[in-house]
Amino acid sequence: MAPIDPRSAPPVPLWAPFYDAPFGVAITRFWKKYARFDGRASRSEYWWWQLAQAIVLLVLYVITLAGGLAGATFAGDGRSQPGPGIFVGGALLLLWWLGTIVPNLALLARRLHDVNLSGWLILIGLVPYLGGIALLVMTFLSPNPYGARFDRPDDEVPGYVPLVPVSPTYHPAGPPGPHPYPPAPPQQFPAQPYPGRPFAGGPYAGEPVPGQGQIYPPGPGACQVYPPGPPPPPVYFTPPPPAGPPAAPPAGPPVPPPPGPPAPRHPGPPPPPPPEAPRE
Repeated sequence: MAPIDPRSAPPVPLWAPFYDAPFGVAITRFWKKYARFDGRASRSEYWWWQLAQAIVLLVLYVITLAGGLAGATFAGDGRSQPGPGIFVGGALLLLWWLGTIVPNLALLARRLHDVNLSGWLILIGLVPYLGGIALLVMTFLSPNPYGARFDRPDDEVPGYVPLVPVSPTYHPAGPPGPHPYPPAPPQQFPAQPYPGRPFAGGPYAGEPVPGQGQIYPPGPGACQVYPPGPPPPPVYFTPPPPAGPPAAPPAGPPVPPPPGPPAPRHPGPPPPPPPEAPRE
């Protein structure tokens, strides 16, 4: 990807990643985003700062070594005592570590976001040896456009949309160009069992037109197709005649019911028991 001309490109806000960032811009953005764990960081932002930090650490180690050699004393048994300047170098290294531990972790989290990985993956660095190697490999990965889910835009540059440089081998909808598999051969339909079909609207050339009878010569194991017959006669529904008024009862005296067995009489209360004879 060609470098961005700052005179023609819009200013990149702090919340957005700066792809192909120059050395000075990467260092400035590192300190301005001191404890900002949201958003993304491009590879140029990350590795320019790593180069600057390596130079600073190299200078501090040289100061520490020079301070230890200056004024060093040697005992008679061969043991050496470093000079007091080593404590100055050690104090500078401690101050540098305390002042950059938070922005270093934030920069690493933003670099993982640019690859569309969670920033909590920095915890795998606690695994001895393998954790640091895994994080190193992740920082070399190409940016992923889906990492924009970690952005937290502000009003610094309204309407700014970062353009992610996509690798030529990255294609969310599949690689362009010809398909990796050869095209399928054209489908061959079997020969027509009946010649002379006038309509070619289906998969077989010569399908009969719906509603038109076609008579085909008989073939082996085939049935005859005859033209459609006359339409069936219409069926009419005749409703039943409406019901008339109810019939009047016959005139004359009422007919008594036929005689039958007499109705049983009610037995009534049982008779009282006979009085008992007096006992002598």
